[in-house]
Parts: sequence; structure tokens; C-alpha cells
Amino acid sequence: MMKNILLLLLIFLSTSFTHDDIEDKISWTKEYKLTWSDFKGKPNKSSKNFAATDSGFGFKTGTITKDSCTIIVENNFFKKSSWVKKDKGSNKLLAHEQCHFDITEVCTRKARKTLSLVKFDFKTIQKTLDEIFKNEHSDWIKMQTLYDKETEHSIAIEKQQEWEKKVAKKLNELKNYSELTIRILKQ
Repeated sequence: MMKNILLLLLIFLSTSFTHDDIEDKISWTKEYKLTWSDFKGKPNKSSKNFAATDSGFGFKTGTITKDSCTIIVENNFFKKSSWVKKDKGSNKLLAHEQCHFDITEVCTRKARKTLSLVKFDFKTIQKTLDEIFKNEHSDWIKMQTLYDKETEHSIAIEKQQEWEKKVAKKLNELKNYSELTIRILKQ
């Protein structure tokens, strides 16, 4: 379990905005659903799983003025590090992987919401951003881990359906935070 959490942390840190290859990433939108052709990575033969989704959210600062700052918070799916084992790509499993991407979007929106509610002291803005993303990232790992545990990686059909409904509901609840850019004001 701890090994998986550390792996997720490593993936998050390495993908939060370090993938410069535009052809490698898919930004989350409600209209686009993943297809197996999006999974371009080499399968991990030692994994018991039949597929893996590499998605993550990260932030970067945008325009900074004397009174405000914009923060861009983005959720991406990374094609070259997401994979599916040959002849294992069922529709049920694809729905499971899509839900991983959707869970990342829920956590991305939660981060945007948190950012929009905080008044910043621009002298300590980086420290504040780091704290917010550390907390939001921790919640993301917990949610992804619980999702896989409860759904048994898509095998528990009823739990899978429950999670899909729960995630869709959360996305709707957080629809006001679907814009990539958040404007924050000076304290």
C-alpha cells in the first residue's frame, strides 16, 4: 500500500507540468472520454492490473500584478505512461480508467475552490500554494486508493457503478470550479 502511495506521489510530482510534449497529454474535458488508443505506454508485465491511467493535476502561476495573481490549475492524462495489457481492454475496464481521470478532475476542482477562497499575502504565496497542493494531493491519493480498493480495479461491478455516480455528482457540485484559471487577490 505504501509503495503504491509513493508511486502515485512520484507520478504526481513528475507529471504536474513537466510533460512538455503536447502530443502526450489530454486535458480533461467533460466532452472527451478516453479510448484505448489513448493508452500508448508499455504495459507493466509484473503488475496484476490490466491497465493503468497516469493522470495528475498541477499548478503554475500566470499573470502577477500588484493587487492580484492568476493560478492555472490543470488536470492531464498522459498517454505515453498510461497502458493496457494486450487483449485485456474491455469496456468495463475502460470505464474504470476513465473514472480515475474523473477523480483527478474532482480533486483539481477542489484545489481551485480552495485557492479561490484564500486571501494571499504575496510575500508567502509560494509557501501557501505548496501547503494547499500538499493537502489536495494527499486527498487525491486517498480517493484513488479507496476507489481501486472498493471497486477491486473494476471487478466489483456494483461498487464501480456507485463510484461512477459519486464522481459524476462531485463533478457537478464543483462545476463552478471547472475553469483552469483562478484569480486570487492580495490580502
